[in-house]
Amino acid sequence: MGKIDVTGIIIPYNWGEDGNVIQIAIYTNKEDVYIVEHNRQERELLKHINRRVEAKGEKNERLDGKKYIGVQQYDIQEEITDEESD
Repeated sequence: MGKIDVTGIIIPYNWGEDGNVIQIAIYTNKEDVYIVEHNRQERELLKHINRRVEAKGEKNERLDGKKYIGVQQYDIQEEITDEESD
């Protein structure tokens, strides 16, 4: 357990019986997956699936090897349009 900063894409991780996303994860460019723990920030991040995020928080690793992050702060990255990348 400790502090961590991660940058990656917010992806769906778990779905309810109705098919709605009920849990998300952050997939990093190093191919790590951090499951986002349930808290107020997680509820806000649910609105930003498939967007790039910089997140800071507490890292936990479970016995099964799954990595979790309790997000304390985050910043949704602006999308780069095709015109800006030229």
